[in-house]
Amino acid sequence: MSGIYGVTAQNNAAYVTAIETQLKVLDTATNAATFTTLARNFENIGQGWEAWYYAAYSNIGLLNTVADRSATDPVIDKAEKQIQKAAALNPDNAEIAVVQAMVIYSRVLVSPMERWQMLGDGDNFLAKAKKLDPANPRPYVIEARARLNTPEMLGGGVGAAKTALDTFFSKLKTFQTTSSIAPRWGEALAQRLKEKIDKM
Repeated sequence: MSGIYGVTAQNNAAYVTAIETQLKVLDTATNAATFTTLARNFENIGQGWEAWYYAAYSNIGLLNTVADRSATDPVIDKAEKQIQKAAALNPDNAEIAVVQAMVIYSRVLVSPMERWQMLGDGDNFLAKAKKLDPANPRPYVIEARARLNTPEMLGGGVGAAKTALDTFFSKLKTFQTTSSIAPRWGEALAQRLKEKIDKM
């Protein structure tokens, strides 16, 4: 199966072009309608891990446009299924492990008092990502956001978030992407987190 775009990861040039086209939209996406369309488009592109990865990432982006997260489990379910498909195609991939962590943390935010015990699962995915690719900065910006939303008694707090964020910026200086469709997000999120921390 190759999706409506008629491409697969093996049909490399067409696959890359299809992903690149959607990434141009993703780079500036801010509203629910755009993220919803992106998630569907990435899912329809084909069978490569990147397509499923970005589909999941787009659905997580959709969550960030919703003020009330109490009814967002169906979207998280979609993201989880999509990132699981990416992981099945590329099981030892740091970028995929980061998004797996994001899915877990998103579930916790739906109901923190009931789901805080899931934080360890998210932390485990970040630990996996760091081990698979020690140079990758993205695990640290997600760690920073998670720590900022976690009480100090559970390992969170401003201090822990700042430490993770400092590591992100340090690693970002030397990290190089491997292709035009490799994940490159994180800096804008890190800047927003830094501004928030600086005001605390």
